[in-house]
Amino acid sequence: MYSKENLEAVFLEKDLGKLDMALSAIGDELEYANITSDEVVSIVNYFFSRIKDYSNKTIVENILHISLQIMTAQKVFCGFNLDVILPHLYSMDVECSSYVLTFLGFSGDLKYEKVIENFLQNSALKKEAEEALSELRYRAKRNYTAPH
Repeated sequence: MYSKENLEAVFLEKDLGKLDMALSAIGDELEYANITSDEVVSIVNYFFSRIKDYSNKTIVENILHISLQIMTAQKVFCGFNLDVILPHLYSMDVECSSYVLTFLGFSGDLKYEKVIENFLQNSALKKEAEEALSELRYRAKRNYTAPH
């Protein structure tokens, strides 16, 4: 398992430029690591929990990007604590919001349907919201559950 201490150590960096580089490095490492589905969920949930600590768009976007890379590489798309991100969603820029919409769609949890629908009126995110809504409904209909 990739230790929580290793992840926590990355976030001790106060220089945002160095933090950004460290996050990218750990993301590359985790993308190809031999980790279980439960570890993926734990790691991504830890990343999500750190979003509240940063107002820097670059750092938040990198956290979200790394999370998506890990999910995709490890083929784990649900089981994450997305509720921790929701309070920040409406203050995020387009790029970050797009990632979150993707995660909400992957979840297959219909409790996020209204959240996604709120973005259908946003011209910058309409396509992403439509895709997320379609994915959400597909996964919910199929009662999709990925191993985690």
